Amino acid sequence: MFGTYDMPLSIEQEGISLYIEKEGEVYSYSRECLEEKVKRTLLISDGKLLINPVEPLNKPKSITPHLLVKFEKKLVVGPQATKKIFLTFPIEIATYIATESDFQLLDIFTLTNQKFTLYGDARNGFICKYWKSEAYSVIPTVNVLSKESLSSV
Repeated sequence: MFGTYDMPLSIEQEGISLYIEKEGEVYSYSRECLEEKVKRTLLISDGKLLINPVEPLNKPKSITPHLLVKFEKKLVVGPQATKKIFLTFPIEIATYIATESDFQLLDIFTLTNQKFTLYGDARNGFICKYWKSEAYSVIPTVNVLSKESLSSV
């Protein structure tokens, strides 16, 4: 699903319906995902649609720039040890209108249910988007066409 598309287009995949249709001199954008519907009129004459994963900080609205990932199992790190690990976290999907010289954000959506938590005490803590993940020693395989993988990268 991720990539650049010519307009007009029609995508129906894994709970996402996304359409761009030409109506006279303008384009009409419509998207449906998790019962959320978005419609926009695009006053452009030329361009492409770019669908790209983005960090999970925009939905349901810009509440926090912090992501708290809880590991499924305890990690024990030896003194002065370093180790590269990989984890999964929910992504959001952004659509952009791309022209030769510019990108314009059109829409952001997600297939995950959002959870938030407080990190720290009630007075000085941070609200964070919450997610559980395994710790992986190699990059986990992800199928970008499945609902599960659209919610974890």
